[in-house]
Amino acid sequence: MVEWRTHLFSILEGIELIDISPDVLDFACQPFPTAIRTLDAIHLSSAILWKRFKKQDITIFTHDTEMGLAARSFGIPIVGC
Repeated sequence: MVEWRTHLFSILEGIELIDISPDVLDFACQPFPTAIRTLDAIHLSSAILWKRFKKQDITIFTHDTEMGLAARSFGIPIVGC
């Protein structure tokens, strides 16, 4: 049990939460190259802006084909479809 908790906490330490800021919402309201749902637009906008701000690579995990196409169009690699 202790090993499991240690592993879980090490994973949680690597997670960075970001706010859904006005910049994210503004970006999410713009047209995307493919039709994606509202929450997908917010997630993708957050990822794009995080990548630009942090200047670090990011990968999106998805099983949604349209989300994958939209992410790839912004140069974000995807896993899952």
